[in-house]
Amino acid sequence: MKIRKAEKKDIPRILALLGQVLQIHAEIRPDIFIPGTTKYTPCELTELLQQENHPIYVAVDEDDLCMGYAFCQLREQPFSTNMVPFKSLFIGKRQIIPRLANNRF
Repeated sequence: MKIRKAEKKDIPRILALLGQVLQIHAEIRPDIFIPGTTKYTPCELTELLQQENHPIYVAVDEDDLCMGYAFCQLREQPFSTNMVPFKSLFIGKRQIIPRLANNRF
């Protein structure tokens, strides 16, 4: 398994994984979530892939097929007189295909 920055070719697999997550939510809360939908459209994901401060990473198999994703946010430490400047990477949404869930990612 390899981790790399998401590319446009990964969008269909990311959307499929997002759909799995939303389906779980829709089954639990059908009053809020609409089954068969995803949080992002292909166009929105294409735009997100271009944002440098919100990188998306994917876990890919030996055939370079997306098996999971992590939506991240890069933040810079605000100016402070008592700390050196630094950047932090926060992981927001993440998902892997269910058959890999027990592989301790």
